[in-house]
Amino acid sequence: MAKSHSLTPAQQHVVDRMRAGWSLGLTMTLTGGYWLQEGGLGRGGRTEDVRANTAHALYKRGVIQSKRRVFPVEEFQLTEAWL
Repeated sequence: MAKSHSLTPAQQHVVDRMRAGWSLGLTMTLTGGYWLQEGGLGRGGRTEDVRANTAHALYKRGVIQSKRRVFPVEEFQLTEAWL
């Protein structure tokens, strides 16, 4: 597992949630954004907004990768090194 101390608290929160079964999604519209949803996207679980800069940093650092992209939603998963 990669070292979590290299992440910001907001980035670590997203990783912890994803490890606990939450999904990270992006609504690909002009007014859309990133969010975490407990139990999977569209499954009715609790949601939390995620700042775009947090998600972008996780993607650039190779912590998350695209899992599925079906307009208007893209779903992300942790990369193998961060599971």
